[in-house]
Amino acid sequence: MAKQTFITKKITNEDIYDMLKKQGKVQIETLEHAKVTNGNVANNLKSIQSLEGKSMGVWIHKNPFKFTSLAVAFFAVMMLDLPQPLFAIVKSLF
Repeated sequence: MAKQTFITKKITNEDIYDMLKKQGKVQIETLEHAKVTNGNVANNLKSIQSLEGKSMGVWIHKNPFKFTSLAVAFFAVMMLDLPQPLFAIVKSLF
């Protein structure tokens, strides 16, 4: 018996009806899922975008060279003996 391909297979009304039933089932499942989420996905995406604007980790990921240079400069200043006299001056002001 030869394999049936798209060209050699005879499409019947039963095949079309089965395909429509499957599509109807998928549409019903999609509708039920949409009823459950009720726009929550869109709201969550907006809140994620606003948090990304405030996140330090996202900024570091987007600007690794700037972060590295600022971190090196910060540690270079803080590891020197420069902070001790500055802290003494600030302490004496209060």
